[in-house]
Amino acid sequence: MDSLVTIQTTADPTLFPLLRKMAAAAARSFGASMLEAADVELSVGEALANVYLHAYGGRPGPEHAPGPDQRRD
Repeated sequence: MDSLVTIQTTADPTLFPLLRKMAAAAARSFGASMLEAADVELSVGEALANVYLHAYGGRPGPEHAPGPDQRRD
């Protein structure tokens, strides 16, 4: 079964703990082990921090990020 989870929010660091936990919970619901879910949580946290710091210069970013078909390379 293919599954997709999408969450749209601003790049606000006060939301990062919740988003990390949500990603870990989603991983567990799709069958990941506790260790794998912890890896997902860590990876999501690192990705969120990178977006916040590098894409938005340490300021909250926009509410909408472009989808795969809307990205500019």
